[in-house]
Amino acid sequence: MALDAAFIQSCGYHTLDVSPCADGRLQGLLPFVLRVAPSDGVCVKAYAGAMFDVEGDVGDWTHRELDRLTGGIPGGEAANYLKVAVYHFSTSHPGDQGCAAHGSNDAKATESALARLNELRAAVENTFGQGAAPDVLLIGVDTDIDAIRVHLPDANGEVNPHRYVDTGVLYRETLGMTVEAARAHVEAAVASTEQAEGWGRGSGTMAAGMRRLVLRLLEANLSQIEFVIQHHAGRYAVIGHDEEFICVGEATSYVQMRNKYYYAHLDTVEEGAADMDVGIRIFSGLNVKHGLAIPVLVHFHYSSRVPGARERAVLRCRRVKAAIAARYPQLHAQGLLHCQMAVSDWYGNERCAFVEDEVQEAGH
Repeated sequence: MALDAAFIQSCGYHTLDVSPCADGRLQGLLPFVLRVAPSDGVCVKAYAGAMFDVEGDVGDWTHRELDRLTGGIPGGEAANYLKVAVYHFSTSHPGDQGCAAHGSNDAKATESALARLNELRAAVENTFGQGAAPDVLLIGVDTDIDAIRVHLPDANGEVNPHRYVDTGVLYRETLGMTVEAARAHVEAAVASTEQAEGWGRGSGTMAAGMRRLVLRLLEANLSQIEFVIQHHAGRYAVIGHDEEFICVGEATSYVQMRNKYYYAHLDTVEEGAADMDVGIRIFSGLNVKHGLAIPVLVHFHYSSRVPGARERAVLRCRRVKAAIAARYPQLHAQGLLHCQMAVSDWYGNERCAFVEDEVQEAGH
């Protein structure tokens, strides 16, 4: 039951902007864990610890709002922008297989992602006025079984880290129920959580559109839990890091497989240094410890509709590759850092086409 563009828009959102942690276990988050179908209104940029760039996101929000106001987004006149931050944790080994960027501290991972969401809302309102801020949603993923925790916003759009619904619990509670009974149980669980007192207390209930989206996310994720049960005996055999390479720059959106690669979104190595450092630390354990080099794919997109765009994307690749070698000189000097470059066309058929170094080209 994919959440497609029409459904997302029916919930009142013209854009779904998702920032998961860069951890390889969250690759495949949208098509599998959340069952969200790709569309022009869905974008994903991963950062270590889900610590997305607030200034960059204000720019993304501004561009989408401009498209909406000028009629560039069909049916988006009265719709809003939804920013989702996704942290992760491990129920099997919470002390060492959680988020590496936060030292496997689940509370820190949750609170840090929420802090970023609140900073984005404040930045937009301080810049464009009261009421301009996008809606936000906080989701946690148990990477052992792909169950999710959805933190329920209140009537003011505020998110409480202690007010959430867990699909791992809902799955067990709804086993054997009819579709109608299970759906009613999920709705009741959401309503009960919204009325919680104490640590989980909020100011009122979610807006109708947000409620519709949350209920569908919860229900859709039950299918992913079932998938893990049927094909992985209920829990992934490898619950820790098992990535094969680091993807730096812009993700290859057409490859979304769990634990396939660690992804560091960046335009320059300087701005993505924290994400790169986490990736290098992970692969120092996976590869370098065994005398194997760290494979790095530097990848950027370009638009074939823009003259010279491919050449500029290639230059970006080369600059980033050189900066990676400069940042990790010891690994580079020992031959333990293998970088390959590639570019993809947003609109054409060129997908992950490898690019040679200038020295190699000159020698051909």
